[in-house]
Amino acid sequence: QAQDKAKTQTEQQTQGEADATTEQQTQGTTQSQDETETGAISNVTVEQKTEITQILKEEKVEPVAEVDFDISVGVEVPRQKVELRPLPRRIIEIVPAYEEYHYFVLADGRIVIVDPDTFKIVLILA
Repeated sequence: QAQDKAKTQTEQQTQGEADATTEQQTQGTTQSQDETETGAISNVTVEQKTEITQILKEEKVEPVAEVDFDISVGVEVPRQKVELRPLPRRIIEIVPAYEEYHYFVLADGRIVIVDPDTFKIVLILA
């Protein structure tokens, strides 16, 4: 009986360790994906930001008049209040990671780039 009990404890320990390892691996993968996506968006050079800003200013988009939410990275934009526009092809050529992203322009001229899946602000250009 003592042998069976020891064997059961060993099996439980091994199973517990395997579960913990799998959980750690899953968390690591999720974290890496988030960092990669966010990194690709925010890892834009000053020259690229300048070029993107210039292109978007040429688009002559009607600015959003009323903004009653925070304009900062990570904030979710209210879906009913802002009409998002897809980024022009020229910008995707500069930063391919922006392919699915949309934007809107504020009355003060700032350009806000948004993830269309989450509606979260990923970048603000002055």
